[in-house]
Amino acid sequence: MDNLYGKVDEFKADNLINDIAVTPVTKSAKIKKASKLERGTILSVDAKGYYKKFNGAATGESAEKPDCILADDVENPDEDVFAVAYAKGMFNRKALILDGELSAEAEEILREKGIYLKDDVEVK
Repeated sequence: MDNLYGKVDEFKADNLINDIAVTPVTKSAKIKKASKLERGTILSVDAKGYYKKFNGAATGESAEKPDCILADDVENPDEDVFAVAYAKGMFNRKALILDGELSAEAEEILREKGIYLKDDVEVK
């Protein structure tokens, strides 16, 4: 949330949001303490309701599933925090952060949730 306190005219484009044809919609995501996650991280949710970095696979019934995309950095909080995450929108595939590579099944799960991925924007 540090980025809420910057200069008004200060902006650094990261090309995470690819298009506004699908209006970005946000939600709250509970992150465990001592987690360091960057904006653009694909998140999955565990059985206890905590969000963590998605591993990319999403294969099989018991595998973790992608759920949303982190909107702001979360840097090693001393306690559990609620962060803003994108629940819907159109995002740049090349700007996403996850462990491993995004499988076709995982991308289909995101699409069903209203998260669409494109890769036609250069990441700077």
